[in-house]
Amino acid sequence: MYRRLVDNFLYLTTSRRDILFIISLLFRFMHSPKETQSKAAIRVLRYIKGTNTLGIFFQKSTKETLKLVGYINNYWGDCVDDSKSTS
Repeated sequence: MYRRLVDNFLYLTTSRRDILFIISLLFRFMHSPKETQSKAAIRVLRYIKGTNTLGIFFQKSTKETLKLVGYINNYWGDCVDDSKSTS
């Protein structure tokens, strides 16, 4: 059940970049998930249900130019698992 759930999350990451980090963490435990990871996956489901109107919506633009603006904030010491940047 855990594998199917996390596999389905992968498709959501194309339009829901806000869950990309937690999904990548859940993928690390695909072969031996514990109860903690299962609870985290259920929590992601609840988050998606509550925020289903958010995300990146792709549609054809009527203007010649399309401008996409993004902001990022990197912090290199927050993740205790691997000390990588969480943005």
